[in-house]
Amino acid sequence: MNRIAFLACAETLPPIGPNPGPRRGDAFEHDLEIAALRPAFEAAGMDLVELDWRAPIDDFDGIDLALLGTAWDYQDHPEAFLTRLDELGLQSARNRPLERGQRLSARTGGPRRPDHSDPLA
Repeated sequence: MNRIAFLACAETLPPIGPNPGPRRGDAFEHDLEIAALRPAFEAAGMDLVELDWRAPIDDFDGIDLALLGTAWDYQDHPEAFLTRLDELGLQSARNRPLERGQRLSARTGGPRRPDHSDPLA
């Protein structure tokens, strides 16, 4: 069974185990996301594991893939967050917001990429 980490922050994770709480006021959104994703992952033979992105790196042993979830405190710790992405082999995640923005601006007639290529191709 593939194990997929859903990266969260301590304040969005349920208050169990190593995470005693308290939770953010919008942490219910974490619960909604997990409730929507977990059944689909299980049906596909995958185990969705909720992990604090700041958990010890050993907690990620056996994880096959990491999904950026409710890691909503990353902006408070940008260097630590980017370091963790690097440790998890997610360096390419750094470029995704730009690529997504480029695709969206192309759809809306906004500025195109400097090389004038079609970002949707």
